Amino acid sequence: MNISKFKTTFNFSKVFVGAVLFVAMGATSCDSKGDEPDQSKLHTCRFVLNAEKPNFDNTRAESSSWKEGDKIYLRFSVGSNITPGMAVYKSGAWSVNFYGDLKEGSDIACTAVHFENPKSVTDNDVVLGDSTIVYEAPSSVYTYDGSVLTVTATLNPKSGRIRFKGKAGDKIEVKGIERNTNYSITANTYTTTTEAKTLTVVADGYTPYVYGKFDSADTPYLAIETTDAFYIRDFSKTIYQSGDSGYIIIPTKDARNGWLFNEKKEVTVKGVTIPLMKVVNSDGSIFYLMQTELTTGQYNAITSTSSSADKTMPIKQTYNNFKSMISTLNQLTNLKFRIPTQSEWVYASKGGMNSRGFTYSGSNTLSRVAWYASNSSSKLHEGKLLRPNELGFYDMNGNMTEFIESYSSGGYYYLTFMGGGYDSSPTSYGYGQSYSSYYSSTISSYQSDSSYAQGIRLALDI
Repeated sequence: MNISKFKTTFNFSKVFVGAVLFVAMGATSCDSKGDEPDQSKLHTCRFVLNAEKPNFDNTRAESSSWKEGDKIYLRFSVGSNITPGMAVYKSGAWSVNFYGDLKEGSDIACTAVHFENPKSVTDNDVVLGDSTIVYEAPSSVYTYDGSVLTVTATLNPKSGRIRFKGKAGDKIEVKGIERNTNYSITANTYTTTTEAKTLTVVADGYTPYVYGKFDSADTPYLAIETTDAFYIRDFSKTIYQSGDSGYIIIPTKDARNGWLFNEKKEVTVKGVTIPLMKVVNSDGSIFYLMQTELTTGQYNAITSTSSSADKTMPIKQTYNNFKSMISTLNQLTNLKFRIPTQSEWVYASKGGMNSRGFTYSGSNTLSRVAWYASNSSSKLHEGKLLRPNELGFYDMNGNMTEFIESYSSGGYYYLTFMGGGYDSSPTSYGYGQSYSSYYSSTISSYQSDSSYAQGIRLALDI
């Protein structure tokens, strides 16, 4: 990748965001009956904080920059055990609560975590919103002599932040940024997501910031979607590190600067939207294919079916039921939807004319693009949770096995489905591999047999 072009696009700037934390606590003020804290009781102590309030844009030297209700979560190493504590800023002073005993000595390991603008806080969890900033000091130390506790920590942001530059009012859907959604206070662990995030460019020409990081398990990437376009680009792992703050110019059809591009088409019918991606064959012919597997909500709306099933999940039906649904859809839209052929499905899964030659549809790492036996927890998942391929298609490997158009060869009729499913092994996921059953005069009975039901991804001729 051309780094100079990359830097021109990103215009990243490093900012100092560290804060030094000094805590002094008198043990005699603890709610305890002895010189040593009682492990069976909650201990509450006053302490003095001499610190800068951490901030992405600048550092603040005055302690008054801390807001009413600010919290710092502390974890003290006591031998092989952990003693948790929480400091709270209230009425211009700090107090700390902790359970258990503290080992006496110097430079004993501890950690400190602070959340700015958390969405909500319970006794066990901190729910992190889109504007929550996480600051951590994982390599902190404390000193305790039986009467005074001193904690020294340097708080730094756990993530970077990024926003997108464009025209006011533009809406984009962004994928590829790993974001924290929850912090378990008791377990000291985070829940993360890489789900798509919808952003709107506001009056100043930028979207709000997204706080997160690139997924380090695979090649970092960003995917950006509008109603009529899809863009995807790989990035260096050295870009967008913790503490980085910057922006990306939203690509356009005429100014892509290294982004792969594909046209997107949306068909709305009976209150549901069917997203389709353009596929250009080597001979120049064109067809469209659904970006995701058909969902229960889409199927039920088209067929006027009432169901309590999760509308966001891919649907499994018989071949003939899908044929009937397509007939209804074409009558409603006056378009030519159909089931894709095997060659069309395989070509699209490989990335078409944008193909990068990946082993799987969008990556050389199966778990990045497919829900399969090793990572699916034996269940279906919503679409668009994993990485798309070069044309913007999701879940062409794994999740729901998909029908292709039945065909005949050598006197046999084939009922064929592609891509493998959430309960399959990785050996089922090469391009063009399928589970096939062939029948002669009895093909129609298998097309309506519920034991052969699968999912589908619709094709559209223009």
